[in-house]
Amino acid sequence: MSYITENKIKDVVIATVDVGSLPWEVVVTPDGRNVYVTNEVSNNGSVIDTINNTVTATVPVGSYPLGIVVNPVRTDVYVAN
Repeated sequence: MSYITENKIKDVVIATVDVGSLPWEVVVTPDGRNVYVTNEVSNNGSVIDTINNTVTATVPVGSYPLGIVVNPVRTDVYVAN
């Protein structure tokens, strides 16, 4: 997964973070501190720290995780298989 920022001249890749196989969907916590990615073939989710651009956890979530959402009030993360 790559983090890309847009500037007036061109898009620039800021960081590339290795996650599981076939990353499918991405969500960001309301405070922007963490990114969550579902990895369809790995059957897990990756938690990325946006300050350090590193994976801080890999969580098994069941077969073929596709959908993901963050509860903005409690910052719980829900994954649909």
